[in-house]
Amino acid sequence: MDWVTTLVPVGSLITGAVLTMLGQSLADRRALRREHEARKEQFHAKNFEIHRDALLKLQEAVVEFSSRIKQENVRREGDGDYEFWDSQPAKPINTAFLKLQHFSDDIRTAITELRDELTQEETKTLFKRFVLNARASRRQAKTIGSQFRTMGDVFARKLPFATVREEFSQQLHVHMYRTGSDRIVEAAKDHLSAITEWEDRLVSEDRDGLYYRIAETRHDLLVTIGGVLREGPFGK
Repeated sequence: MDWVTTLVPVGSLITGAVLTMLGQSLADRRALRREHEARKEQFHAKNFEIHRDALLKLQEAVVEFSSRIKQENVRREGDGDYEFWDSQPAKPINTAFLKLQHFSDDIRTAITELRDELTQEETKTLFKRFVLNARASRRQAKTIGSQFRTMGDVFARKLPFATVREEFSQQLHVHMYRTGSDRIVEAAKDHLSAITEWEDRLVSEDRDGLYYRIAETRHDLLVTIGGVLREGPFGK
């Protein structure tokens, strides 16, 4: 039975070696897992800083632009922009064009009649009609020109805000996608849509409702930004 005495220590040695190898393998795996997790956390930390910076810049841009919207709303009311468009300024232009067309047709008729043999009195009457129509046409042309200039002035008053709004839109698109949050993108798009709809409305109809929607979507966006800042943007 000497072989049994010999095999037992050998078996114990082999078993110990195997257990040691298994233990080392498990330890190596745990070390690799910890290293992977550490790298993952480091990546998330750096990524979160990028998202956080975009969130803060987006928040700042939204708050700053809100004051510009208030200023533009006050300006429109003070300058009478809504009242001007409510008066349907294009209507006098259409009327003037119709009158101008009528006078033009009458002048052409008068020119044709001048070619026929007319008495001196008929020629005088026809010439007088020609002159009156020419003067009336000139007045209508002045009316059209004046109305177009007025409309141009009203549109020109909107240009400063339109320029600022375009810059804000560009900032919004850059920052909202850098946040890494789908909720932020959706809320930002809703806010921008509300601003565009209000800006495009010329008449006073539903202006208060559209202006309120801007405030509502701005509040929703700021609340969403605050929530994502607290929890991190990784949950989308």
